[in-house]
Amino acid sequence: FFIIVVTCFFLFCVGFNIAMAQNFNIDFGTTCGTPANTYGAAGRAGVWNGLSSLGVSPLTDISGVATPATVNVTATSYSSACADCSPPINALIGDFFSTNVGVWTVVFNNLTDGDYTVIIYAPSPEDIPTGIMNVNGTSVPVIWGNICNFILGTSYVTVPATVTGGTLTITGASSAAALGLSGIQLQTRSASSVPTMTEWGMIVFIVFAGLGAVFYMRRQTRKNS
Repeated sequence: FFIIVVTCFFLFCVGFNIAMAQNFNIDFGTTCGTPANTYGAAGRAGVWNGLSSLGVSPLTDISGVATPATVNVTATSYSSACADCSPPINALIGDFFSTNVGVWTVVFNNLTDGDYTVIIYAPSPEDIPTGIMNVNGTSVPVIWGNICNFILGTSYVTVPATVTGGTLTITGASSAAALGLSGIQLQTRSASSVPTMTEWGMIVFIVFAGLGAVFYMRRQTRKNS
C-alpha cells in the first residue's frame, strides 16, 4: 500500500507539472477590438491579451489568470485596417504591429518550460506580410495574409517549439517596405504518457524505498510481538 501511494503521488506530480504549462492568446492591436473569450481563431478559445503598446507587457492565460510571463514587442508602431474584414475575425487580423526597418521581434519570458504549438497570424492588408520568420531557431516561411478567413500557410502558420529557460523568441525579417504581425497563440502540446528515463529512475527508487520501508516495519512488528 505504501508503495502504491508514494508512486501514485510521484506520477501525480509529474502530470501536474505538465498541466501547469501555460496557454496564451495575444492580439496585437486593439483598434478593431479584442476577440471575445469564446473566439478560438485557429487555436483554443479563451481570454485574449489585447496589446496596444510596444515593449514589455504582462500576460494573462486563456483561463483569465495572471501569470509571471511577459511579452516584449520590438517594432515601429501599431496600425489597423479594420474595414478589410468583418467581425469577428477583424478584431484579430485587422489591427497589428508593424515595422518599417525590415525586422520585428517578439520575446516571451518567464514561460513554463515545455513543448508548445505556436500559431502566428498575418495582418489582413496585402502590403503587410510577416517577413521570413524564426521561432526559437526554426525558420518559418513568410505568410502574406490578405484574406478574411483562416487558411494554413496563408493567413496563419503553426510551429512546434520547445521552451527551455522560460524564453521563446520569434522574429520576422525582410527587405519589404513594411512587415507586421496581428496575433500569436501559444498552446501546450500533449506530453507523452511514457515516463522519461529520469522519471523511470525515480519510480524504481521509490519502489525500492517502499519495499525497504515495508521490510523494516514488518521486522519491527515481529520484534514487538
